[in-house]
Amino acid sequence: MGSESSFFYENEMRVLHSLTRVMRWLWLAFPMIYLGNILKLFQIEYSELNDLALISLLILWLPTLAERAGISPKIRRYLCVVGLGVVIAVIATNENIGIYMSYSLALITSLLFFDMVFTIKIAVISYILIVISLYFRAPGANHGEFETPFIWWVSRSAGFLIEAVAVGAVCTVVAKFSHILLERLDAARKETVVAEKKAMMTGEMQRERDAAEERRMAAERVNKEMSDYLAGFSREITTPMNTILSMDEQILKETAEGNTREYAESILVTGRMLLSLTEDLMEVTDAGAKKSIMRHGPKDGVIDRAEGLKYASGKEEFYTKLLQVFKDQAEGRRKVFTQALDEGDVRSYTVAMHSLKSNARMIGAAQFAEMAMELEEDAKMGDLSGISGKHESLMQEYDRVLDEIDGILSGGA
Repeated sequence: MGSESSFFYENEMRVLHSLTRVMRWLWLAFPMIYLGNILKLFQIEYSELNDLALISLLILWLPTLAERAGISPKIRRYLCVVGLGVVIAVIATNENIGIYMSYSLALITSLLFFDMVFTIKIAVISYILIVISLYFRAPGANHGEFETPFIWWVSRSAGFLIEAVAVGAVCTVVAKFSHILLERLDAARKETVVAEKKAMMTGEMQRERDAAEERRMAAERVNKEMSDYLAGFSREITTPMNTILSMDEQILKETAEGNTREYAESILVTGRMLLSLTEDLMEVTDAGAKKSIMRHGPKDGVIDRAEGLKYASGKEEFYTKLLQVFKDQAEGRRKVFTQALDEGDVRSYTVAMHSLKSNARMIGAAQFAEMAMELEEDAKMGDLSGISGKHESLMQEYDRVLDEIDGILSGGA
């Protein structure tokens, strides 16, 4: 067994042992569900609850039986992770139990193995399981505006597909990046061990200093490669995510249909979480930080078109559309800011500033993005009473940005 596989094999054995123990104890959640049913927190028939508990007990103990039977770790990892997904799916068949985002538990657990291919498989399996559970849930669910359980099932399955694709994509990239990082860290560790042994055997201080310098340079190379990779990935996913969020906000603005708004709001919440994650990843790397801080050009305009075109993949037509969307949403955003500030709604104001910062970066409005980021940080402190002056300056800069957008769209800039 090679050194690389040995490293990940040891990790897999540790994770499997821990997961097996956790799954044995997870069955204890059902007594709490029984208690909740007694206290009228749930409205589940006891016959149905008994069936759910029995099926879950069998599934949760399968990894333990497999471990004691000496079954291959590759099979046991599926028994553990897929088993979690199956338990969630079985519980989700009951219409009295909420299932929002719980199906992603198996997908998130798969990240512990640092295996991109395995994570992709679990993403597909998790979605299939939730679709199956929705099928059995449909007959007793509240169908609302849908005429039949089948139409409700198809609509819900389509809605969960959007979330599953978004969460699955992020988890897949995280698994890949984690695997690469651990490979290189392990290689650096082994190089360090070899270098230290050589220094001890030879007793030559100079060689020891040379080895230390080599390790430092190797660590710097690894850090630079990881920073460049992570910054590039973050930018690639931030651009389409910002576009999706802008379109989604437009849908929320233009439609009153309950089901459509429910899906759109779900996409908006999930998208903002993913966008925040990618921006945080950019800011923890030197390369990412350098790319996220934009400066004005010699003309000292409020919008750097060259920077905005980078976010639009160099396509002028796409960049123009981004500017148009930003302009169309301007007044609606301004009302949200003003209302949140007047009402002292810290959460709404913070979310609005975060969204404004991201969209300003995307069109190349550097100073405006930095002002929004500063107000976002101030709002996170929990008090909006002392930011009225900064907010007024932001609104003035907002007008300057919109004026320059008008000039660009009319061909005057």
